Amino acid sequence: MFYDPMISKVVTHGASRDEAIEEMIDALDSYAIRGVRHNLSILRDVLNHPRFREGNISTNFLAEEYPKGFDGHLLTESETNELAVTAAMLEARRLQRVANALYDDYFKTRSTEEDDSLKPFRLVAVVNGKHVPVTYYGNDGTRFYIGDKEMDVTLFDDTEADLPEGAVENPEMMNDFSTATPPEYGIDLIGVDPRIVFTINGRKTAFQVVDRKGTQWSLQHCGTVYDVNVLSPTEADAAARLPAKSTDAGMKKLLAPLTGKIVSVSAKPGDKAGEDEALAVLEAMKMQDVLRSPGDFTVKQVFCEPDQVVQEGDILIEFE
Repeated sequence: MFYDPMISKVVTHGASRDEAIEEMIDALDSYAIRGVRHNLSILRDVLNHPRFREGNISTNFLAEEYPKGFDGHLLTESETNELAVTAAMLEARRLQRVANALYDDYFKTRSTEEDDSLKPFRLVAVVNGKHVPVTYYGNDGTRFYIGDKEMDVTLFDDTEADLPEGAVENPEMMNDFSTATPPEYGIDLIGVDPRIVFTINGRKTAFQVVDRKGTQWSLQHCGTVYDVNVLSPTEADAAARLPAKSTDAGMKKLLAPLTGKIVSVSAKPGDKAGEDEALAVLEAMKMQDVLRSPGDFTVKQVFCEPDQVVQEGDILIEFE
């Protein structure tokens, strides 16, 4: 079934437009939405756009400012470092808990009364293919370095983080980020607030823990979910030497990014399609998404037509 769901409407106010926008950004960062697709990421990006902040907008705003669509927030260097530090802290705390259970002296939690010569955790967080070296001192939980640059990290806690009824204890995950000795067991994310708010170098910064698979943490930051793999320096060096995976096979098919209705199709078998050339238009969530060629290809077969309802992941066009 194709339908247009609305999760909620959000209204904020402030003494000025900028203040109201900051309140809205904070509200969107506080949303924990799971199980359904949503447009929170682009809404947050629009709020930070200079034209929107100035109030210089029209009904053509999205077409003018996002002509190729929206693929998620583009991280700045400082935002990349914030994401790397958070993922490294999560992984280091996980390693500490595992080591406590195994009585491993290297990672075992140490008393805060010991001196600062404690052996640090040296990790590498891989963010969007970029290797970010992070040094984490586990004795107080707040000392981090990106290379030789110190990052001042403090937990921002203005709420009572009580354990909800029915939450399940699970040593695989942890939702307690206090600077005291980490608990022997963490808390499963099911039924527990996944939001983490820090002040990093004096700036309030929000994250959400979405998932973890092995050493890869899925974290929501600036409205977009990023997969951050946290490795030891040796593992990161070995991973960097591996040949890149070929994406040619996946690029030869154009898939429906969302469930919706096809508005128009301009591609025909035999057509030459240049990279980023518009081939079809999909309507979903009251918005029209222009579907473009992922590369320079020849159209082999078209599997969709106007007014056809398609499901997310359906093959729309195949290339030679």
